[in-house]
Amino acid sequence: MSLMLRLLVLLAAVVLPACAPTGSAGGARTLREAISYEPRSLDPLLAQSISDNEILRLMYDPLIACDRAGRPVPALAAVVPTRANGGISADGLTITYHLRRGVRWHDGAPFTAEDVRFSWRAVMNPRNNVFGRQGYDEVASIDAPDRNTAIVHLKRRYPPFVSQFFTDLQEDAKALVPAHL
Repeated sequence: MSLMLRLLVLLAAVVLPACAPTGSAGGARTLREAISYEPRSLDPLLAQSISDNEILRLMYDPLIACDRAGRPVPALAAVVPTRANGGISADGLTITYHLRRGVRWHDGAPFTAEDVRFSWRAVMNPRNNVFGRQGYDEVASIDAPDRNTAIVHLKRRYPPFVSQFFTDLQEDAKALVPAHL
């Protein structure tokens, strides 16, 4: 699919639902989208194309998403880590993600910091045919001191890290997967 066609599809997906009347008094709306592309896998770590990622983004949330203006906003993270809020250490080597509380996987199991650590390990596993590891390969380790905190330790300073690690801000976005499955 050409870049122009993808942009037009994305524009239609954003604009048309906003113009449609509400489906009920409560304001519920239904978006139906025809997808002429068969994804290679429904496992988000095995996505091999931008089209795969576009489909999988409808099912999986990232730690950090972007708003309509392209700014990073929290999704599964409670806040976007920055130096100002203490999420990025002074030396730039430690990134702390405070996770939203009460989030559950589709099967009802809670989303935890262990899922973040497990997902990173799955991305880095050489037996998994993931589409790129840029940024993820800068991680030395991830600690999960409690269910709602993931502390990422980097090998070296890597300024674009927050915009690459389990976000939808990149074309080869990676999604988090449940450790219990």
